[in-house]
Amino acid sequence: MLDLPDLTTRLTRFIVSLGTPQVVLVVGGGPAADLVRDRKGQLGADKSHWLAVRAMTFNAHLVEGLLEGSRVVTSLAQCRSAWRHDRTPIFDPYAFMLDDAGSRSPLPRTWQVTSDTIAARVARALDADELVLLKSVAWPDGDIAEAARRGIVDEHLPRELHAAPRLTVRIENLRDKAQAWLTIGTQTVSFRASEPS
Repeated sequence: MLDLPDLTTRLTRFIVSLGTPQVVLVVGGGPAADLVRDRKGQLGADKSHWLAVRAMTFNAHLVEGLLEGSRVVTSLAQCRSAWRHDRTPIFDPYAFMLDDAGSRSPLPRTWQVTSDTIAARVARALDADELVLLKSVAWPDGDIAEAARRGIVDEHLPRELHAAPRLTVRIENLRDKAQAWLTIGTQTVSFRASEPS
């Protein structure tokens, strides 16, 4: 849905609806990541993982070009700087994921991890209050494990959220006609972060 003609208007209204200037967008890989997924047998797990993360980088820059007042950032410190300058940070996760790969408990480099889990890990790192997953279906009961079983979110997300028990998670149906102005993409993620220290 990143090619929606009114993406800029829809995304701007969604951000305003959150009621806080401390929003970070993590944009999924979209069609480019789907292309990588289709070739994962030829590419191998590790190469396809990093190409899918690079697809997120491309889409972050695409959304930056469409969204006034935004800025692509590559670190948590740059998120905080963007907020101080009244900018909406759009997180390019590549460097973050490279650092994560060397951590004590890195995310698996498999298709069980998508932008859903990457956004949750960024939210944890920023000590966010809320994670909002923008999807094309509603999930009112909040059972993330069941959402993962049904393919609404990636398989690893429940485990990532287990490590962040105070993080509130919401899945928004952005295809609903009543909320049509919110529709921005099945893999786009935003979250509200706590006050920076």
